[in-house]
Amino acid sequence: MNLRALALVLLLALGGTGAMGAIGATGISGTSGAIGASAAQAPPGEAPVVAPATEASTFLADVEPLLSAAERAAYLALTRPYQRQAFERRFWELRDPYPETPRNELEERFRERLRLARERYSAPTDERFRMMLLLGEPGRRLMLRCAEVLWPGEIWFFGPTDRIPQGFALVFVSGGVNTDSPHRLWSPRSGYQELLLWSASPTGDLAAEATDRIPRDCPRGDEIVGGIAAASDWNDIEKRYEVVPHPNPEWVRTFLSYSTDLPEGAIPLAAEVEIRFAGRNQSRTIVDASVIVETAALRGAPDTTGAPSAVPTMALLLDGEVLRGDELFDHFRYRYELASEQLLSGATLPFAARRYLRPGSYTLVVRLQEPASGRAFRRELPLEVPPPDTLSAAAAAQQPMTGSGSGAGADASAVDRHTSTPSTALARTATPGGEAAAPAAAREPSLRLLAPLGQLTLGRMWVEADVRGVVPARVDFTLDGKPLLSKRRAPFSVEIDLGRSPRLRRLEAAAYDLAGEVVAADEVLLNSGPHRFALRLTEPQRTPATGMPLEARAEVDVPEGEELDRVEFYLNETRLATLYQPPFAVALATPPIAGLTYLKAVAFLAGSGGATEDVRVLGASASDEAVDVDFVELFAAVLDKRGRPVTDLTADKFRVLEDGKEQAVRRFENIDSLPIHAGVMIDTSASMVEELDDAEAAAHRFFREVLTPIDRAAVITFADAPRLAVRFTGNLELLAGGLAGLQAGGETRFFDSLAFALHYFSGVRGKRALVLLTDGADSESRFRFEEVLEYARRTGVTIYAIGINVPSQPVDAGVHLDQLARETGGRSFRIRRANELASVYETIRQELRSQYLLAYQSSRLDGSTDFREITVEVARPGASARTISGYYP
Repeated sequence: MNLRALALVLLLALGGTGAMGAIGATGISGTSGAIGASAAQAPPGEAPVVAPATEASTFLADVEPLLSAAERAAYLALTRPYQRQAFERRFWELRDPYPETPRNELEERFRERLRLARERYSAPTDERFRMMLLLGEPGRRLMLRCAEVLWPGEIWFFGPTDRIPQGFALVFVSGGVNTDSPHRLWSPRSGYQELLLWSASPTGDLAAEATDRIPRDCPRGDEIVGGIAAASDWNDIEKRYEVVPHPNPEWVRTFLSYSTDLPEGAIPLAAEVEIRFAGRNQSRTIVDASVIVETAALRGAPDTTGAPSAVPTMALLLDGEVLRGDELFDHFRYRYELASEQLLSGATLPFAARRYLRPGSYTLVVRLQEPASGRAFRRELPLEVPPPDTLSAAAAAQQPMTGSGSGAGADASAVDRHTSTPSTALARTATPGGEAAAPAAAREPSLRLLAPLGQLTLGRMWVEADVRGVVPARVDFTLDGKPLLSKRRAPFSVEIDLGRSPRLRRLEAAAYDLAGEVVAADEVLLNSGPHRFALRLTEPQRTPATGMPLEARAEVDVPEGEELDRVEFYLNETRLATLYQPPFAVALATPPIAGLTYLKAVAFLAGSGGATEDVRVLGASASDEAVDVDFVELFAAVLDKRGRPVTDLTADKFRVLEDGKEQAVRRFENIDSLPIHAGVMIDTSASMVEELDDAEAAAHRFFREVLTPIDRAAVITFADAPRLAVRFTGNLELLAGGLAGLQAGGETRFFDSLAFALHYFSGVRGKRALVLLTDGADSESRFRFEEVLEYARRTGVTIYAIGINVPSQPVDAGVHLDQLARETGGRSFRIRRANELASVYETIRQELRSQYLLAYQSSRLDGSTDFREITVEVARPGASARTISGYYP
């Protein structure tokens, strides 16, 4: 079968009819991401390196029980060994049951089962081989050894598995009298005839005769009859419980879209490749690879009058692979969108990609294509990356540690040029992908704040601004928008006091030149949690001169457990470039910037589709003033007189007041199906020793009944110190493991542990709930209750406080639980024993699934950061609404 036929098989398996070159993107999860494609046609002058058929057949035979038809077709269509290796890595990554752990438990388990199956069975065609791979060792085997009565065979008995909740049995029967012959899986629907060596009499009932004769004539006959009667139909089990994990089949299409091979029938596009080593990024060398194309080649042939043909907007894809030896080391994809004025602005356009590589020998493969016209360029070339210390001192000095906009100085950086045509070298002009001709001295300087991130920090701390590429006249520091300190000589460091109250703080630093202009800046969020999704434009710091490229660079904070899909850059509302891997730095060719112009970067998450953006205003006439408008989202629960949720209200029944002033509700939803992030926080101090078993069982039941496939939950325990037992996950097994075997002991640092839990929730968007189980008493915490209460107000996490056997002393133990719940829109419960938790958790479950979302834009525009009180009123007799008491803007 040729590659075109295989591609057709793949498309049919996927149920699609689109072209094989469909544009796609994959989440950023490391260098073993989805890379590879069928080489439908060998590049000119290059023969495809076809992987040996034996290698392909070995992988396909090994994983056959897990393989879909689309995956098989895609794998067979790959022609290069490194592409198949990348496919195999991605194949296992997508089946990893616990991607948050460093191991791939399914792959390890599968390979051990494969070893056992090969030892015991003569051929993969034996269905015992396949069942061993899918299910592992049975709990018990019963051999069918009864000459003249039964064909040789086996009965396998299994208890509950990770996917099948109840026990079951499978019957295998040999196709011959030799017990070493391959066995097939028997289905109860086939009847006894396939198991027996004799036939029933013409008027007899075969099943009845078998159940009578087998116990009489066969060893352990009663067990055999019982096993056959208990046997399950494997097709029913597999269909009902999805025993074989099949990832979303779209991953195959995405994988193939990242090909660096030329599609069949591609029209050659004349271009050349230029490599520049532009300095260092920590221990790696900065490598800028540019594909340089004549703009005339992109514009097309002139018309009959000799004038250039009409130039529409154009999209081009730059794909690349970096090979180390025979393995795929890195890959990249850039998408550029060119306006007509860019195609008429100069002689050539370079399309550049920036990578950070360790010194050594590589092979670089680049492909530039215009999907609309079918024009494409491909080049494969050796790449010798020098140590960064061997580059010129000027080049190294100009490089920020974290990377900057694409580009390399011709005066200060090493250059290697590879031309694909016999024509003379092409001149460089303004570039959509990198301005490699700019002198090193003109490169943008950088400033990086070195501060501890991702942890809860209080009190005094030192922060340093690492300035590179410029000697600033001064560096100014601000905290939460208020000036802190101005330093005029290195080291540019400052001591800040974060206070005792845990809260999010914004630290900024800006470097100025002698003219008082900002040349570099940075900002960090202190005390931000691990779930923050944010994008920040760090370049440009100033509007570029006319004719110079616009250097753009963005930094992205990706939430824990999520993957970043892409970052898009816009000038006003015109998209110029899309980047799919870091560094998110690019030099953009732009028209003259005049009037109010802005650069926008937007980051998108894979899977959930969440987005975040940042905007930088450009142009001399741009105003430095801005007005922030707070958009407030409230999650409100409405209860009747008996405490039951009210779920049939409409928007006109609600009235929202902020500091006593009514607000216009812009969004209203009944959110019974909105994703929930829920945390269960369990006190494991010595006072809980008699309650932990019941607490564990009730929490497990809560997770089992509340969580849907789109929800996430976490387990936090605390005594002398808090412990994150299970990070946010939707996997019930992991949650059960975090609850299992809890041990009571130690003091109760309740307030400190609550601050830890709230910090972990920081950055999580949407509906969030923390279910707290404790006796309410605190000992030895460094935080005071008032400080933790203010932090809870700032995070906006709904707290459901369950007080178990709350002591009468100190008196405020129960009061604290009540106030935490009231201020955050939750509820407070009192129970005497943990065996009462089931009904409490059921109440919480009902409430979480029957809330309303009310959103409004605050009418207060004075810029105040004071706490703003919120009240929600409901126009229904006997009903009352519960939500947060207020918020900090």
